[in-house]
Amino acid sequence: MTDAAEDPLAGVVPFERYRDAEVGGLHVRVTVPDDILETGQRGVSPTVVVYELVDGERGRFIANIFRLDSPRPLERFNIHAERTLSAQTRAAVADLAKEWWRRRRGWRPIDPALWPSATHGR
Repeated sequence: MTDAAEDPLAGVVPFERYRDAEVGGLHVRVTVPDDILETGQRGVSPTVVVYELVDGERGRFIANIFRLDSPRPLERFNIHAERTLSAQTRAAVADLAKEWWRRRRGWRPIDPALWPSATHGR
């Protein structure tokens, strides 16, 4: 993703609410959950939701990508996406969501000392 003309995430700004893109012929919208209010104090939401686009509008829910601020984010696809999308397409959708989140956050690697643990909260 080095060429800006081919990069669907070119120009992502901090706290951007959603981005439309195409992944393997599938038109998707990556967005933060509707009920999340992001502020500069709390930072960006560590959850991204992916929807299928239908005529430029949000359609069928595809996936939630959770815990994006951790070293191993969780991916949860709906049953329809699990059955109809190839593993490569699901991986590409998840990678798009993760990269969008990193760019809108102003990506900096998370210091391991700041990772949540069982004994220390955030």
